[in-house]
Amino acid sequence: MIPLSARRLATVLIASALSVAAPVPAQNRPVVAVLYFDNGALVRPADYAPLSKGMADMLITELSGNAKLRVVERDRLQAILDEMKLAESDKVDRSTAVRIGRLLNARHLLTGGYVVDPKEKQMRLDVRAIDVETSEIVFGETLSGDPGNVFGLVNDLAQRVSRRVEKLPGSAGTPPPDTPSTPTKGSTPGPKTGAPLQTAALPKPGPDKFRAVMLLSRAMIAQDKGKRDDAIALYKQAIDVYPDYTRAKVLLAQLEARPRRSSF
Repeated sequence: MIPLSARRLATVLIASALSVAAPVPAQNRPVVAVLYFDNGALVRPADYAPLSKGMADMLITELSGNAKLRVVERDRLQAILDEMKLAESDKVDRSTAVRIGRLLNARHLLTGGYVVDPKEKQMRLDVRAIDVETSEIVFGETLSGDPGNVFGLVNDLAQRVSRRVEKLPGSAGTPPPDTPSTPTKGSTPGPKTGAPLQTAALPKPGPDKFRAVMLLSRAMIAQDKGKRDDAIALYKQAIDVYPDYTRAKVLLAQLEARPRRSSF
């Protein structure tokens, strides 16, 4: 017969193990949406305009690795922008951003901007978080570095943003009101393991990485405009420049798997 103290210890250990292994309930994970970044380039702004979508997509991908968040997919954002007839070049003010956030059923909205040195020696990224319920800016983050380390910069930014969003009202442990118990349509729940964002697989910095991101950004713009062949060619160019570019491979495979639109 097991002594009473041993039973209690076993009960505590089992309960502790279950609490660690249990994923964060869907209703306790805030929905986060990322708007396209503002192009702050003062020299050759047209050259860097495609990064508006590229930077947002990279941040969405990184944040999706946080199991405590539900991140709205870029396709869903693009659909809302198309419905609102907002072009890629349109600046989105805070009131419009909040409206977009509500349409996306998001609790927190991330807006940002970037500036690239004309010689591509320095890049700055800025992000602001807006509480969709109050329309208030709740925090901001800024970092700078070598554009060749763009993957590392965005990963670092995502780490900072994740930590701060988790502490905001409506995050895990503080469910927002009227939040559905099932994941929002068009949102990415993140891995079930609850593992932190990964940094071990970050690519070695180099100018080829920045060129690859530029090509992927141009590919997304072409795809959003319905220019399938141009988008496919640009995705392939991005992979040629950076052969281990997983995101480019995924987007290319998804696009090639879609049936071609009829011209009639």
